[in-house]
Amino acid sequence: RGVVTGHGAGGVDVVARSGRASGKTALSVLGKPVRLGTSTEQVALSGAGAKSTFKVYGYDDDGYGTWLEADDVKLDYDHSVVRVEPSGDGYAVTALTASGATAITATAAGLTAHLAASVGTVPRVAAPLDGPAGWTATVFPAVVGAALSAAPGRDGGAGLALDYRLTGTTATRAAYVTPSAALPVPAGTQKIGLWVNGDGKGAWLRAELRDAANVASIVDLSLSVDWTGWRYVTAAVPAGLPEGQRLTRFYAVENVPDQQYEGHLVFDDLTFEVAPTTAVPADPAAHDPALVTDGTLAGGLRVAVVSDAQFTADDPAGPLVAQARRALREAVAAKPDLVLINGDFVDRGTAPDFVLARQVIAEELDGKVPWYYVPGNHEAEGGNGLANFQAAFGVTHRVVDVHGIRLVLMDSSRGSLRAGGFDQVRMLRSALDSAAADRSIRGVVVAMHHPVKDPSPTGNSQLGDRKEATLLIQWLTGFEQASGKPAASVASHAGVFSLSRVDGVPYLVNGNSGKAPAAAPGDGGFVGWTLLRVDPADRAEPVRFETRPNVDSLTLSGPASLAPGDRADVRATLRQGTRDVPVAYPVSADWTVGRGVVAFDPASGVLTALRPGVARLSVTVNGVTRTLVVTVRG
Repeated sequence: RGVVTGHGAGGVDVVARSGRASGKTALSVLGKPVRLGTSTEQVALSGAGAKSTFKVYGYDDDGYGTWLEADDVKLDYDHSVVRVEPSGDGYAVTALTASGATAITATAAGLTAHLAASVGTVPRVAAPLDGPAGWTATVFPAVVGAALSAAPGRDGGAGLALDYRLTGTTATRAAYVTPSAALPVPAGTQKIGLWVNGDGKGAWLRAELRDAANVASIVDLSLSVDWTGWRYVTAAVPAGLPEGQRLTRFYAVENVPDQQYEGHLVFDDLTFEVAPTTAVPADPAAHDPALVTDGTLAGGLRVAVVSDAQFTADDPAGPLVAQARRALREAVAAKPDLVLINGDFVDRGTAPDFVLARQVIAEELDGKVPWYYVPGNHEAEGGNGLANFQAAFGVTHRVVDVHGIRLVLMDSSRGSLRAGGFDQVRMLRSALDSAAADRSIRGVVVAMHHPVKDPSPTGNSQLGDRKEATLLIQWLTGFEQASGKPAASVASHAGVFSLSRVDGVPYLVNGNSGKAPAAAPGDGGFVGWTLLRVDPADRAEPVRFETRPNVDSLTLSGPASLAPGDRADVRATLRQGTRDVPVAYPVSADWTVGRGVVAFDPASGVLTALRPGVARLSVTVNGVTRTLVVTVRG
């Protein structure tokens, strides 16, 4: 056994010889580690003797990562609760008690990461569901039907019956069971359980959680009620959800257009399965330098990304259409080379929806800037797949070369690339291969509606085929490594603005341009669009992004005067309707300050007085500017 020590980032072949025999393997040396991560945020063990595993990873600033050797990692945890031992390329965890919890702290190269380990759960009935008192039935859309009544429960007591009708439209339809007051979810809840007397009709059962900021997270109780009789179903509560969760409703949903049916379900004993808890320090979120937090983008190819307005033809003058128009107008004002409408521009995918979409696009974009429209899942909900979209907008996937940058526009409307036609998978492979060989192509951007990875803890909004997602990551990284040209991925669908980097390639998730966001304001949950810039001449960051939130108003607060050497916090906040969004990552801004009197660090928000005088500190967000005047006393 030999030990290899890396001295600098790059690739090297390691050759071993013994006599006339030899072997060779390729070795990649990553850059300086900038953060640690773990394969899971929580190890949940059922009881004493139960086992599980986790891994510790290190990442460099280009998103390359690898698991860490046990000799390089120090672990700190409560040894009376679990035993942690090296196992393969990770660690084996064994429960030593029937009930308990501990935080596990992993330290390596001066960096730390944390995860929780819990042992045992206790079931707590949150609602016995003894009839409809305290519960109401609602539906979406209005054409769907639902009613609640009392029915026999599973143990001779009362249960809660839902009679539903998921007919009358080919769009996604749901029958909701909602408590009069949301049910607090205890800290440490691992699963939500529910007894269901099934009807065999195949409805999808889900539950909705909301946190203190009213951000929704959806969990799956059953992908299909394909049984009759009583059955206990559970939904795992994802690790990493914010504190203060409440269960706001559970429901039956159908999203397959030709599945039209009525049914009768009975529910009993809504239960929270609660594990012991312990305080786990929060690890700082990764901030990718490709997202601009101080400055503006110029040069190269500039693409405005707009998505997820989700308006309908029923309300052509309504707020969602107004938001879509606003995003397009702001995009045009930024003078991009093109606008990319990246799916879910409409809500139901009906012919009238697309007539309105065509009208909006014609009035806001035609004759002003070139544009392309990639279908999302809502474009495919018109009852005939993408036929309505194709009739209005043509092809669903294509390759476009603009200013030396290749755009590969893909159809993920059914949750995968293969479902949109295997020809587009071949198209992608061919586009990457030819771009690598063509000296006139200097970079590649792959755009589709569904992200490779959902940035939220639930993971509901991403490519459904994880092998397909892994393949796309391998292809884009392989293209960069083989060609030396930059690649990037652009997606939407998750309702949040997010940027991550995997093995050298940045992955943008564009937030909503109309529909309400699916995250807290400070976590990318705002409404707007994104400006993408690709400039291979910028060797440090050839692909960069500016998030452009809608700004109804902008405030800048800080001190009016300081003494030399004093430090003070400066904060900027933008408002969208009733939503207040801090001007901090992932919100892009441009900060300016005159030299000599004060110094300002946008990352920390700290203003430092240097010498007597008057300074003007300004911040601009999506074209709106505010200025703070600061006097440094003599």
